Amino acid sequence: MPIHKKHFLLTSLLFLSLILIMVSCVPQSKRIDFPTPSNGGTVYSDTVVLHWDHFKGFEYFAVRVGESDATLTSVATTTRNQYELKDLRFGRTYYWQVEGFKEDRTAYKSEVWSFNSGGEYAALLTGVTDYSKASDLKLTDDDAQDMKVALQATVFDYTVDSLLGVVTKEAVQDYINTKEETGDESVFTFFYAGHGGYSGGESYLYYSDGSTLPVSRLKELLDSINGKKLVIIDACNSGGFTDLSEKRQLTSRAARELNNRFNTGIIEAFENNSRDNGYEYHVLTAANISQSSWENTALHNGVFSFFLLDGIGDVGLNNPEGAFDNTFNADADENGEITLEEAYAYASPLVENYVDENFGYHQTVQVYPENSDFIVSKYEF
Repeated sequence: MPIHKKHFLLTSLLFLSLILIMVSCVPQSKRIDFPTPSNGGTVYSDTVVLHWDHFKGFEYFAVRVGESDATLTSVATTTRNQYELKDLRFGRTYYWQVEGFKEDRTAYKSEVWSFNSGGEYAALLTGVTDYSKASDLKLTDDDAQDMKVALQATVFDYTVDSLLGVVTKEAVQDYINTKEETGDESVFTFFYAGHGGYSGGESYLYYSDGSTLPVSRLKELLDSINGKKLVIIDACNSGGFTDLSEKRQLTSRAARELNNRFNTGIIEAFENNSRDNGYEYHVLTAANISQSSWENTALHNGVFSFFLLDGIGDVGLNNPEGAFDNTFNADADENGEITLEEAYAYASPLVENYVDENFGYHQTVQVYPENSDFIVSKYEF
């Protein structure tokens, strides 16, 4: 082999050896990264577990939190790579940083991360079964209880209260009037399953003691709650208390008109009400002239409630007696969020087809506002 080639080979080997030595002497990165919640993410609770990943070698960590990156204050030291932060205020942005300390007291800081504390989510779910002046209902309490499961399956950390069985208008009014003040970013869900009617140009809800709650009065009550409101009404236009006592002689067309009148009355009470950040009210409502097709023992729910619940995570027609199965069939774009538009688009045709095919009646679902991107359900996927 020529001498110059030997020199080149020796030089190359020496260079590679030097590179290997240099690499072996470079210390591991001390990076503290990959935060949970993700940087810029949103949590829907007054408590969050801060979590971070890191390379080994840290003896302990200091956690700093503030409402700006310039006001970070030490809240804890921990030997674990997580810390539970409590008593968050809804509708705020929180900034946080972790500093890791090694045995020799050298320290390495993470970047400053942030997360948003979304508004408070709360719900009043009403399922009226017992009536003193109208026919009792069997499944309305199931509707409310199943809705509770669906809401609590979301990431929104819902606070849910229920009124079941014997329910009066006074109890509903007292609950809303005494509800604690919430922020503008909050969401309140009002769910009603029970009898309903239409009289004097207005739709109303009908309670156990014979009292009625006009929808205009319901709106006045809900107006006292800050933030956005989701109103879901699954009502049965049946019983001698309404002007529909001759329902069995109604033609299909007349029944359709009466159902639409009730639903339209609900929508009209809540429409055209918006705040600076968009619509204040988001409404889904359904009514049927026949109790037999409105409540269905095969579904173990009212028809509308069943298919709405099916869309937001509950079981469907192939297994109506099963437990909540986290299927979220209404999520058309499979992005982990179900909007009002998606919930309506999923439930409405299923309700109408099921009632028509099985009972020969008409049941319609109405939504306000149309094409709304308001998020009804958000889930981990």
